[in-house]
Amino acid sequence: MHQLKTILLICLCAIAIQSQAQYSEKMRSLRPGYGVNPWTVGEKVLQLHAGYDAQWGTKTLSDAVVAHDNRAGNLNLCYGLTEKLELEAFTEVRKDNTEYNHTPSSMSGMSVAAIGARYNILDKGLNGVSCGLQAVAKLPVQSSDYKVRQVLPRVLLLLGWNPSTAITLVGNIGVEYDGIKDNPTTLYSLKSQFLITNHFGCYIETYNMLAYSYPHTGIGAMLYIGNNVMLDASIGSGFKKLQKDNYFSLGISARLAGSRTQRHRWVYGEYR
Repeated sequence: MHQLKTILLICLCAIAIQSQAQYSEKMRSLRPGYGVNPWTVGEKVLQLHAGYDAQWGTKTLSDAVVAHDNRAGNLNLCYGLTEKLELEAFTEVRKDNTEYNHTPSSMSGMSVAAIGARYNILDKGLNGVSCGLQAVAKLPVQSSDYKVRQVLPRVLLLLGWNPSTAITLVGNIGVEYDGIKDNPTTLYSLKSQFLITNHFGCYIETYNMLAYSYPHTGIGAMLYIGNNVMLDASIGSGFKKLQKDNYFSLGISARLAGSRTQRHRWVYGEYR
């Protein structure tokens, strides 16, 4: 709880700082990867992110070997209330298959339902460091196989830096309640994203929940179709002693046509 209060205090003290407009000509997606950038979608802009994830791995215990395999589909919606503040909603449906010493079991249904907000505290533009805050609450409305008894909050401090128009560096640190441990756990992610051409990019990242000492590394590619649609694909793995995981992800992000306001078009020169 002390970690959570400290992060909130740092972010709230900086909220009064003015920032530039968040809307960008080429969309900024929450995908791919786990890192969250500090830039919101922009005022009156609706953006959706949909994905399909597969994960599999093994864990060796003193008296057993546990193998798991899961598949999940997810949807994340973002809507900009102002240039700096957006609302978010996230849901996921999944199926988990587990073998404990070759004895199978499974569970399935809606595993996550969450609402939240992202706020850009500071945007220094090109060559400047930007920061933001994301607060998310996982709601106790899941299917019976994934049911939790209470709201589970997560708060992330978001940092971003564009050393050039082709490079984006993103770092996150925060805390969350996972419903397993009584105390919140600290999590972080570091992501480097590169725009190789106007239509193609790639990224690499590492992320971890410190309470589990279980670092993961992921790589992936993005394909932009115009400025408002992006396709992505990722692979990655995580490991620690006697345990390993692998994952694969496919996704699409779309900034819905017509969501840009007349003010956005004037700012970005579409009428010139």
